[in-house]
Amino acid sequence: MEIGSRAITAASLLIFAFFFLAFLILLASATTPGKVLLGLYVYRYDGKKAGFFRMFLREGIGKSISGAVFLLGLLWILRDKERQGWHDKILKTHVVEVERSIERS
Repeated sequence: MEIGSRAITAASLLIFAFFFLAFLILLASATTPGKVLLGLYVYRYDGKKAGFFRMFLREGIGKSISGAVFLLGLLWILRDKERQGWHDKILKTHVVEVERSIERS
């Protein structure tokens, strides 16, 4: 392996590690990169933010189940009055839009 290709491999691994770590931090904050842009957070039924483990299950296993049968679990969001997909129903979560306060000087 050449020195140049080693540097590219190392840089690629560092970039991947950075984004993976950022994703894990966001999961611990009950959100994902797309949800951050839209001001959305995931809450449990009892009103508390979803924790890391619940978010990890929701994003990994839950969404896999929702998408496994012709994406029906994800399309269910359009039909459900609570706007929940199967992954939300399984893990007892819902997505909430959080208003951002903007201070003006």
